[in-house]
Amino acid sequence: QVVPAVAYNHRQREYLVVWDRYPNSGIRGRFLSPYQNNPPSFTSTPLQSASPGLNYSYQITATDPNLVQGDELTYLAPIMPAWLTLRRNSNETATLSGTPGQADLGQHQVSIRVMDMEYAFDTQSFTITVGQNSSHNIYIPLIAK
Repeated sequence: QVVPAVAYNHRQREYLVVWDRYPNSGIRGRFLSPYQNNPPSFTSTPLQSASPGLNYSYQITATDPNLVQGDELTYLAPIMPAWLTLRRNSNETATLSGTPGQADLGQHQVSIRVMDMEYAFDTQSFTITVGQNSSHNIYIPLIAK
């Protein structure tokens, strides 16, 4: 037997709560979402090289089919080197940036997660290689006699 439903607002989303009577267990509520939640996905490709003393910046973008229903995205970086910081921007994007030093030469593992309000997520894992800056060119003038 189903008891009449009640509208419920959670995180600025409307849900329908249906109460079911079960023999020997009383009444239980079920939350019914008005739409199917889909996980977000990354749409950007990370920059995988950096140089000591130069700023590294990766503009992270993701999409979620449920953004039109009011879903919001959260970015986390459970794995990243200490010289990087992750900042959420106001337009559902994020920026991973920082400046490696000479002591940071080598490979650094990074894992970024984008999550929606229903805790569906996508993970992007990559390696940033910090190498010597090879952009210092020496120009020797040619003198013709």
